[in-house]
Amino acid sequence: VAMNLYEVFHPLAMSQVYGRAAGTFLNPNQSSLLLGFLSVHLLARCYRPVISLGILILSGLGILATFSRGGLAAWVAAVVVHLFFVRRIGVARGVLYAGITIGILAAALSLLPREIAGSSDIAERLGSISGSQFQDEASLQRIELLRKGWERFAEKPVLGHGPGAAEQIQIGGELMGTHNEFLAVAVNSGIVGLLAWLLYLIYGWRRG
Repeated sequence: VAMNLYEVFHPLAMSQVYGRAAGTFLNPNQSSLLLGFLSVHLLARCYRPVISLGILILSGLGILATFSRGGLAAWVAAVVVHLFFVRRIGVARGVLYAGITIGILAAALSLLPREIAGSSDIAERLGSISGSQFQDEASLQRIELLRKGWERFAEKPVLGHGPGAAEQIQIGGELMGTHNEFLAVAVNSGIVGLLAWLLYLIYGWRRG
């Protein structure tokens, strides 16, 4: 989290994408997903409200610094499921936690350096996160990646194309990944691999 926040004010210190923190990763999306997993892991082992709130705020700030929409959505979903359905903290306390966390994250956005907040990529991402803009270049690119990814999956739906195939989707002369873990597993390993992967996730969830 500290490294991600450092990169907000020192762009490209670790990340390969201007204005998007990556911490110990080169990829902001991977950094956001790791922080999301870590936050849920820590929340599951913490029973003190103040510490739980601190984990929520710090992990939220770290993920927000990556400007990863998928990472932010996954973090919100994981935290909601954990707090309301696993820990069952109650609606009143849940709303209080959410209000404090959202308020601090919103305040943090106002502290962004002007050159980062004004960049086209970050402005588009902020617009899509807030719901005021959905037709930015990155969103349209993701839709095209999903379409082509499903086409690759349909070519070999049973056993897939093999490891790494999901990272070979061509968009505008550039090879990219699907940006969707379920689709990536399906393209690489087919229905057989996808079912095995889902069973593994379900087993881990039930054991946890």
